[in-house]
Amino acid sequence: MPRENRDPTTHVICKLCEKKFRAITCFHLRNIHDYDGDHPILDYKSEYGLTHAMCKDSRTKISEAKEEFWEELGQHWTREDVLAEIRECHRTGQGVRRKDVSVSLYMAGRRLFGSWKKAVEAGGFDYDAVLGVRQWDRKKVIARIRELADEGVPLDSTSIKQQHAELHRAAINFFLPVGAEHSGQHG
Repeated sequence: MPRENRDPTTHVICKLCEKKFRAITCFHLRNIHDYDGDHPILDYKSEYGLTHAMCKDSRTKISEAKEEFWEELGQHWTREDVLAEIRECHRTGQGVRRKDVSVSLYMAGRRLFGSWKKAVEAGGFDYDAVLGVRQWDRKKVIARIRELADEGVPLDSTSIKQQHAELHRAAINFFLPVGAEHSGQHG
């Protein structure tokens, strides 16, 4: 009969052998359960639908140690620091794309907000707008084509490709059969 996981704060139970551990390690998975991939812990977590392979106490200790490490280096980021830096990057025209900001800011944003997009949005910005990225769907493609038609813009494929490359790519993605763009079936 399987042991129940009484307190995930102090231990986790291996789903394979039902033993208690503070963390399921690569050593355990490779040597006891014959995992052989490059990332046995990720494989194990995926196989059993787990978010963690380590007890909460251990995760907390590691997190606190990382915070101390970065604090000692003078590189400790708070949520407020990240937001202030994102706003400053935008205000000065530096941009807030991943490639435009420091690695430490980008990583802190991901860590503290869950993703870079969430960090930028928490800074008060529309992510797609500040990155200059337009998320297309069928309705937006059709609406934009109608706007261009109303403006008298030529709607042939060559003109659209030259003047509105993003719209052209989106239209091809949504309205041409797979492989048609390479077979000469559009003009």
